[in-house]
Amino acid sequence: VVFERAYSMSTATSCGVRHIMTGRYSTRYMLERAHDPFFVHALRRKGYDRVLVTAFGSDFNGVSIEAFKRGGPAPETDGARFEHLTRHPRGLDREVPEPTKCDRMIEAWRRVHAERGSLDGTFSWLHFTGAHFPWFNRDPVKDFGDGYKDLYDGELAKVDALTGRAFDTLKELG
Repeated sequence: VVFERAYSMSTATSCGVRHIMTGRYSTRYMLERAHDPFFVHALRRKGYDRVLVTAFGSDFNGVSIEAFKRGGPAPETDGARFEHLTRHPRGLDREVPEPTKCDRMIEAWRRVHAERGSLDGTFSWLHFTGAHFPWFNRDPVKDFGDGYKDLYDGELAKVDALTGRAFDTLKELG
């Protein structure tokens, strides 16, 4: 699908994700827990039973595993599994590096594919945040320099390379 004229409803990621996931404006509740359910619950009614998420954040900012679960039936009622793939191993409230997010998603896809023979019924949210300020250019793919534009370009190059790895894996798995 190509959207020739796509516009974000917000510059804040947490608000923008809510727009994507709910199809509704969230300007009135940008930083509240009272937002509409994400569309993954509609997918559950269509047979999707696996939700793989690399989102990071608190329930307050709306880009969390809790936000994906909110507003739907309890997972045990239909056997759905929500997996937060990037929870820090020591329980620290910080994000894991972008390559780790990609690796964990790919590992999860391989595991699901081995269990089922396909990824049918699986919704994946691979959320890269490297292009967010401040830019550090950690794990660089290409070093463009130390200026803000250079660091940003470095982060975009990394996200592009990681997205390519993810798509290559999906093609490999059919």
